[in-house]
Amino acid sequence: MHLEYTKSIHALETGLKAGRVLCLATDTLYGLIADATNDSAVSKILSLKMRNQNKGLPIFFTSKKQAEKFLDFNQNASVIASRFWPGALSIILPIKALINGGKEGGKKALSKFVYGNRDNNAKSASNLTPPITVAARIPDNILIRYLSKHTPLVATSANLSGRENITSYEELDQQLADQLKNETTVCNERILCYKAKNPAATDEAIERISQSTIISFSNATNPTNTICIHRLGHVPIKNICDTLT
Repeated sequence: MHLEYTKSIHALETGLKAGRVLCLATDTLYGLIADATNDSAVSKILSLKMRNQNKGLPIFFTSKKQAEKFLDFNQNASVIASRFWPGALSIILPIKALINGGKEGGKKALSKFVYGNRDNNAKSASNLTPPITVAARIPDNILIRYLSKHTPLVATSANLSGRENITSYEELDQQLADQLKNETTVCNERILCYKAKNPAATDEAIERISQSTIISFSNATNPTNTICIHRLGHVPIKNICDTLT
């Protein structure tokens, strides 16, 4: 591995452990990323984006095995995830891990801020009705998967709430860019980190990928073929439906 690349990875890991917000390219849009188990870091993303705390945030995992420690998969969700992950498909799933800074089996819990302002005094996700859900996926990006190997990551588009999604660092809203300068020093390493593993990639190839498709199932606990479409994106709905037929 390139020494320069190794230093960049170390800087990113150090930033995550310190509760900082990273600004990196994912396999879809340019994003803000933080440790999903760190209340302070996740809250910081909401503040940076000026995002309503009632809205949840998407989660990146490094593997389906890791995701299953935190989320409940019904039969069809498991089949769809196995088929399309890693990839640009987000599946809305119920959280099963403890929340609010608790631990389950020695594992950190997801931050209470990832699911919106539901019930900050709850001790377990299972105590809430309907159950808490989050949009989850495994990105098709080796760098992001590496960074999430020890902890899930919150990942959301790097734009102020209500503004257009962006696909490059150069498109960052100046207000958000100014705030990020105080938060992290690794924003501009996007091309370095990506190209270290993808030397033939061009900026245009990285930037033209669309946002992820978002789906859920009509019943979170029982197998069902009813797919609810929340957002059209990179993965065609027909391909998803064909997987279950």
